[in-house]
Amino acid sequence: SVKKGKKRADRIMEAATGAAAARVRANPQNRATHQKLRIVGGSKARKLLLSPRDQNVRPMMEKVRAAVFNLLSARFGGGGMLPEGSRWLDMFGGTGSVGIEALSRGAEATTFVELDRWVIKNILKANLHTCGFLEKAQILNMKAEDYLKRSIDYPYYAGEPFDFISVCPPYQLVSYPELFDLLSRSPLIHEKTYIVVEYPIEFKYQIPEYLDTALGGRLPKFRDRSYGRTWLAVYGPTASDSVRINPARTDDPVGKKKRVTDVDMFRKRAEEAASSTEDGKRQPSKPAADDKT
Repeated sequence: SVKKGKKRADRIMEAATGAAAARVRANPQNRATHQKLRIVGGSKARKLLLSPRDQNVRPMMEKVRAAVFNLLSARFGGGGMLPEGSRWLDMFGGTGSVGIEALSRGAEATTFVELDRWVIKNILKANLHTCGFLEKAQILNMKAEDYLKRSIDYPYYAGEPFDFISVCPPYQLVSYPELFDLLSRSPLIHEKTYIVVEYPIEFKYQIPEYLDTALGGRLPKFRDRSYGRTWLAVYGPTASDSVRINPARTDDPVGKKKRVTDVDMFRKRAEEAASSTEDGKRQPSKPAADDKT
C-alpha cells in the first residue's frame, strides 16, 4: 500500500545519511574497479567500461539502457540512434554509462554532473577517454541538486536547454520530490525535452504523472515500468510533437546544423526502393538465349 511504501522509504532515507555514505566511500574495498559494463549500441557498441565496487554508484543496467534508447529512438523513426545535434544531460553521472551511450548513438554533446571526485578521475574520465568522447563531454564536479538550483538562480549558467536528461541517482541518498521540484523550475528543459528517471518501487508514490516546465507547458509521463527492482519513468512530448528537437534553438552553432530526424531518412530510403522497383518492372526482360546443340 501507499502508506507502507512511504514508511519504508522514510526509513531508507533516515538510514542513508551523509555520514553513512562517507563511511562507504572511505572503505578501500569500495574504491576498486572492474569492467562489467559495456556500451549497448551505436558507434561504440560492445565497448567495455570501468565501474567501481562502491554500492553508492549505481550504473543503469544494460537491459534498461537498451530499453531506454530504443524507446527514445522510436520517437524519431527508429534505428537506435538519436537526432543529429541533440544534447544530453547525465545527472548523477557516475560511470558515465548513460551519457556515453547517448554519445555513441549520435548525441552531439553530453554534460555529466557527478559529486564524487574519485569517480570522476578514475572512472568517468577513463571511460570517456576509452571511447574517444572527451572532447564531446563536459564534467561538473558538484551535487546534481546544486546544479539545478544554480541554473534556476542564474539562467545563463548552464547555457541552452537540453534535449534529453537522465536522472539515475543513488536511491537512498536523494529526495525525489526535491528533484522533481527543481527540474520543473529549471530553464534546462524545453517543451520537447525527454526526461528519464530511475527509481525503486519504494518511491513510486513520489513519481508524478506530469512534469511542469519553467518555460510553460507540461510534459506527460508516457512510460512507467519495472525492470526487476528498478523502475523507469519517462517524460516527454507526445509522439506527434516529437518531429524536431528544440526547434526554438536556431541561432546557436548547434542549431544551424540540419535538424531532420531519422523519419526523413527512412522515408527517403523507402521512396528510393519503390522507385527502383518500378524502374525494374518497366524494363523489358531479355529473351533467353537459344540452346545450341
